[in-house]
Amino acid sequence: MINQKQIDSWFTYHAPTPEQLVAYNDIRQAAKIYAETVNKHVPDSADKTASLRTIRNSVMQANLAIACYEKPTAESLQAVIDSNDNTPVTTNPDGSISVETE
Repeated sequence: MINQKQIDSWFTYHAPTPEQLVAYNDIRQAAKIYAETVNKHVPDSADKTASLRTIRNSVMQANLAIACYEKPTAESLQAVIDSNDNTPVTTNPDGSISVETE
């Protein structure tokens, strides 16, 4: 069964670290190349549409996993601590951080 902590994490904004931004971009670029390949070689059909949607969903799921389950590095935590923008930051019980947004 899914617990409340997991649901809370899924629907909480997780500000990306610099490392996560790189990962998100790498995943999107790889998926884009794959989607372009599918689009080029697969005949127009419901299956082609489903395939492209699956690629898009795969990117979303991968990004979710990075946002919700990847622990921040010491460097990214230090960058938050050293920032001067006065953004409220909360350390969660699991050691992850959350940044409050307006």
